[in-house]
Amino acid sequence: MIQAIAAAAAFGSLAVAGIIERRAVEHDLSCVLHRILVNGTRGKSTVTRLIAAGLRAGGITTIAKTTGSAARLVLPDGSEQPIHRKGQATIMEHAWFAHMAQKARAQAMVAECMAIRPDTLSVVENALSQSTIGIITNVRLDHEDTMGQNLASIAGCLSLTIPRNGKLFVGIPKEPELLAIIRKRATERGAALETVAPGPEIEGYCARFAYPMFAENLALALAACAACGVPREIALQGMLDAAPDPGVWPTLDLEWKGKTFRIINGFAANDAESTLALWHSAESHFDVAAHQIDVKVLVYNHREDRPWRLDQVLSLVRPIGADLVCVIGAPRALTKRRIAKSGLALPFLVLDSADPEYLFAQIESHVPQAAPQATAHVPPQATAHVPAQAAQKAARIGILLTGNIKGAGMALTEGFSAMAARAAAGASAARAAKEAKAEKQAARRERT
Repeated sequence: MIQAIAAAAAFGSLAVAGIIERRAVEHDLSCVLHRILVNGTRGKSTVTRLIAAGLRAGGITTIAKTTGSAARLVLPDGSEQPIHRKGQATIMEHAWFAHMAQKARAQAMVAECMAIRPDTLSVVENALSQSTIGIITNVRLDHEDTMGQNLASIAGCLSLTIPRNGKLFVGIPKEPELLAIIRKRATERGAALETVAPGPEIEGYCARFAYPMFAENLALALAACAACGVPREIALQGMLDAAPDPGVWPTLDLEWKGKTFRIINGFAANDAESTLALWHSAESHFDVAAHQIDVKVLVYNHREDRPWRLDQVLSLVRPIGADLVCVIGAPRALTKRRIAKSGLALPFLVLDSADPEYLFAQIESHVPQAAPQATAHVPPQATAHVPAQAAQKAARIGILLTGNIKGAGMALTEGFSAMAARAAAGASAARAAKEAKAEKQAARRERT
């Protein structure tokens, strides 16, 4: 009897605590005028950051939270703090974020949705966000284990974060039936839906960014800022000045032993469609002789709990025309089995290291086309690295990094960045030496 009473009392205490916490969250949310929740399969982190930057530029005190490649809190002054978690991430982080927004006296809070299950998606919107503006960036295959095995099911899940009586901006899906699913839910929620498609003007804006920018993401962010009263030109300038998400890295051109490597970092784009779009964008801007890539290499960093992503990567081989697949972190037997199942006849390597020069050497030894080709042309970029006697055209090798950014993925990313920094420092030193020599020669001529 005593145990039953104690249990009932404990349950009652938990219920009261839950009510108090819910009311606290509702109070915090009510203090923030613009509450923006960004959902979708890809681009959430980037769109969240772009919106926050645009609102800040418009004079709106804004706090933002991303949970993609690296969890970050973006403060009203644009500075960032890493979010340190004890154990697994949970959706209750949204409650903490709402309190941070209230403490900062923010006029706007922009959050990347971190829920991927139908039950938690509903809680994030209805209890923890109560958004005034919702974003659905796109609908693509991912998280099939929780959202469903087809696009219609995934669209239905994403629709669970549509704001009640708010505004909804949606990147136009290729499949009309997916938009119909979202529109139906928006009508039920009393949300004003606006589809957003990038035009030539937005495409032009993308070229002004120092890192890869998808026009669809930029268009959605500008639309959200406009809904909050920030003019496009002001919002755009704020976005151009802001730092990208840690998972977004610039495309790098590196020289190694007479070869030109273009490194396309697609770690933040885990689905095949986004990864392919990133590749085509980078490939089209390969700015050395003949604008073509001689060797195309897929490098995939495996995640043990997502074995199906290896199949997604292999689906890119034919559209890209890959000559070699390099896998890090996956068992050799699994890789061999999946490649055999795909019916692809191409060499693959299971790499033992995430060192960039080790990767370059493996590519050189396994792909004949990677050998230098006899010609009188040497690209200007190669001068700091290629000896004068190498009168050869540098083989142009495109490397697409895919899969998990963590562990070996980050090691590769940082390794390539370090190589680029060393090359830039070497080029700068060479220019300085050349200028100093020219000044000495000029001074000598003046004396004579």
